[in-house]
Amino acid sequence: MQPLLAASPDSDKSVFGQGRTSAPAGEDLAAIMAKSSPVQFVRQVREETNKVTWPTRKETGIPPIMVVIFSAFMGVFFLLVDSIFTFILSTVFGLG
Repeated sequence: MQPLLAASPDSDKSVFGQGRTSAPAGEDLAAIMAKSSPVQFVRQVREETNKVTWPTRKETGIPPIMVVIFSAFMGVFFLLVDSIFTFILSTVFGLG
């Protein structure tokens, strides 16, 4: 069984299609992770975080507003449906 990050033996490409950036096939994941220092790890995390396309304030604010509006709409809808069924059933069965 090959390690998770090892490149295939027949090519010099890694799993993600970039050049070989992983350990040789004989090393396991723990050995790969043990090679980087905590400072290097934090530096790599910051580099990767800078690559992220973060949502804008508008993109973050619109979905919760839409959820509140949709929930209110559905609440009114089910109130009306329940009221209609209550009226019909009370008329048919002579309740109330």
